[in-house]
Amino acid sequence: MEVPIPKSISLISFDNMPEAMPFPISTIDPGFAHLGYLAAHALIGDIPIGEDANGCIAGTWQLIDKGSLGPAGA
Repeated sequence: MEVPIPKSISLISFDNMPEAMPFPISTIDPGFAHLGYLAAHALIGDIPIGEDANGCIAGTWQLIDKGSLGPAGA
């Protein structure tokens, strides 16, 4: 399509999958690996896990800029 990235548009993927690592596409990492780790240890009960009143464990999302994010529009 000949659209310059990141000059005209930004390109962001989701999941930070290992298959996409070779490509310079910025991604949202939802922290599923860390949530899985916390869930396993919460079920085993071997380490204290910080939970809210309903027992929910918060995820930590992270934007990983690999060079496909352009400047914010005006």
